[in-house]
Amino acid sequence: MDSLVLNWTVVHPIDEESPFYGLSQKEIVNLQPEISAYLTGFDEVYSSIVVARISYAIQDFKFGFKFLPMYFSKSMRTDLDLSKLNLIDQE
Repeated sequence: MDSLVLNWTVVHPIDEESPFYGLSQKEIVNLQPEISAYLTGFDEVYSSIVVARISYAIQDFKFGFKFLPMYFSKSMRTDLDLSKLNLIDQE
């Protein structure tokens, strides 16, 4: 049985539609924002809907970082390296 066959990185682009657009890092921190995520999926093994809820407060925000790639290709196959699940690198 496979698990985590895909990884997802959910991002919020800071563009003209974003409430953070035009704000400095200090201004964003001063606003004390919180981002909530609600994700649903379907577990084919148990034939059930899976729900995850999470909330990120300003203490969880990382400025100037990016996630390291988790995928690597080997012999016509792409593998997912779960040891890199939460690794970040400063831009």
